[in-house]
Amino acid sequence: MLRIALFALIAVHCCLTPLRAEPVTLRESTDATPRMVTCQVRTTGEISVQAGTEAASAHQLTATAEFQFLERRLPSAGRDARSLRSCREFLSGGLQTSISDSATAIELPEHLRLIVAEGQREGVNSWCAVGPLTRDTADLLELPGDPLSLVALLPVTPVEVGENWQAETWAAQMLATIEAAESAEITCTLRDVTSGVATIDLSGTVKGQR
Repeated sequence: MLRIALFALIAVHCCLTPLRAEPVTLRESTDATPRMVTCQVRTTGEISVQAGTEAASAHQLTATAEFQFLERRLPSAGRDARSLRSCREFLSGGLQTSISDSATAIELPEHLRLIVAEGQREGVNSWCAVGPLTRDTADLLELPGDPLSLVALLPVTPVEVGENWQAETWAAQMLATIEAAESAEITCTLRDVTSGVATIDLSGTVKGQR
């Protein structure tokens, strides 16, 4: 089982009323100015490896991915996940992985940092506007918790601080990058709104295969 901790800072527009107890509308900012996005994903867990006829062996895994990029949203290409598209200019991006005693590191090459991200039910598909991605680079950009998928979790109706809502099934699957989902349930809670910045907690389970 893998456990994923996600931190992402994106621009969310909050329509506030004079009283904090009143419901708050959460939606993306309509400002066309490119926004700065900082994202960090930490993963811990255990993977099972089997070679030939030998018994499977368990290995501890830890991984940390960090990204920073300028993003501008692109017009919708359809409904649900396909409505989420953006163009990204990466300032940095890398992944450090440790499996038992073996460590690896991958960095996003400087000549492959202009990326178009397109939402799909099974995750965010990324492709480079100036050249083909290498396999390692494509894998680097397919991590769970892509900030574009967080937009899909925003409630369609106003909510109060402390109120919960259920994410759409397709949005939960997209967030977890699961290709064949058996179940997908994520509960979101609005914890705080300060100076137009909303803090939202996510918890739940997405089960399936990738």
